Amino acid sequence: MRQLFIPYKNTLHYSLSNFISDDQDFVSKILKTLDSSNFIGIHIYSEDAIGKTHILNALCNHFSDMKKNISYIPLKDYKELINYVEDNLTHLDFIFIDDIECIFSKKEWELSLIKIYNLVKDNNKKIIFSSNNISKDYDNIFFDDLRSRISSLHTFEIPIKNEKNKIQILKKYIERNHFNISDKIVNYLMKYHDRSIRCSIKILNDLNDFSLSNKTRINLKNISKILESLA
Repeated sequence: MRQLFIPYKNTLHYSLSNFISDDQDFVSKILKTLDSSNFIGIHIYSEDAIGKTHILNALCNHFSDMKKNISYIPLKDYKELINYVEDNLTHLDFIFIDDIECIFSKKEWELSLIKIYNLVKDNNKKIIFSSNNISKDYDNIFFDDLRSRISSLHTFEIPIKNEKNKIQILKKYIERNHFNISDKIVNYLMKYHDRSIRCSIKILNDLNDFSLSNKTRINLKNISKILESLA
């Protein structure tokens, strides 16, 4: 079990400079909003696997380099976290909370997010949420107070429609996970299969598992048959 507020450790492969988005000004818009006193924070959302964790960690790195005090809370791992909220958050400048939808309908965790939000607001700090949906779609939130607080944040959707950017995201995923899969396979998947990032990443994971278990390199000659066997 890990405590909820843990010191942020710089994750080198996440940076603002290598974040991929259709909007070239996306990062600068976020930084400008976080620098504004008009907003307590922001809510970044997109479909799964587009880059929410990347942008949150990249922002953590950015502000950490500026000697700001950072806390990053990955709620996908909420079962491994001790759920408590410190009464004194004045030492933290930014609190980043990733994948908030993972704790919706879990009353204790929802109450903790409400308390964190209130403490951040009272101390003039900044909070950054990420999720897979915009707040109006959160039908499974138990407390209306949490829904209203999420809705009060400035909202950013990560724009990824451009096929070249999708391919770049998939190539970076392969590189980060050390898959022995060539760029040609990525281009093949984008041309002949579901073009969503989430589905493409699932296929890449399946192909990598197949390659390792069968000691076979995936190539353009065998990929069609392999995909058929995995279907």
